[in-house]
Amino acid sequence: MQLNSTIAVCFPRRSWPLLAHLQKLESLCLDANSISDSALQYFGGFPLLHTLSLPKTKISGDGVNHLENLTKLLTLDLESAKVTNGGLTNIGNLNSLISLNIADGANIDDAGLAHLAGLTKLKKLFAQRNPDITDEGMKHLQGMQAFDLRKMKATPTGSDRNSRSVPPFCAGYKSFDS
Repeated sequence: MQLNSTIAVCFPRRSWPLLAHLQKLESLCLDANSISDSALQYFGGFPLLHTLSLPKTKISGDGVNHLENLTKLLTLDLESAKVTNGGLTNIGNLNSLISLNIADGANIDDAGLAHLAGLTKLKKLFAQRNPDITDEGMKHLQGMQAFDLRKMKATPTGSDRNSRSVPPFCAGYKSFDS
């Protein structure tokens, strides 16, 4: 069997170390799996990986530091994972990211988004259903081209609902909910 680029399977915990042998992997999706932060230690050795999709997993983000060697990682999907503000600290070190999905995060707010300010290549943020993200948090993400504001306190114009004096936070943005 040859695995060229993409694999989407159910990996039980005892199989996680086997992932280290998939050196040519470019895309990995482990949806609704028992993957947790401790499992991410086995994910850092994929030099060609550009897409990592781990939605509906137990990842809080603390183990993302194991992914620091994934210099080609462009897309990280952690929708409905247990990502917290603390986890965004580690995600903020993934400098090649252009798309990040943290929708339905456990406890993400404006302070968490500040950790993503250094992701200068980040163009798409999916953070819907994180009601504690406001315009103040979005100011940390200058230059983004697309974001999803559904069920957030942030507004498409960058004007907080309580204050009309806040300047737009993203030049040339496109909101998915407009």
